[in-house]
Amino acid sequence: RVWTGHGRSLDWPTAQGEAFLRRAVEVKNVWVPYGD
Repeated sequence: RVWTGHGRSLDWPTAQGEAFLRRAVEVKNVWVPYGD
């Protein structure tokens, strides 16, 4: 994932910081196939 502010800075005290945090801690599962 790439984070960009499109030339603007994030306003951390408002909901922008909360949205960033919510996406930053999102859990992703990676399945790796393997044989017996």
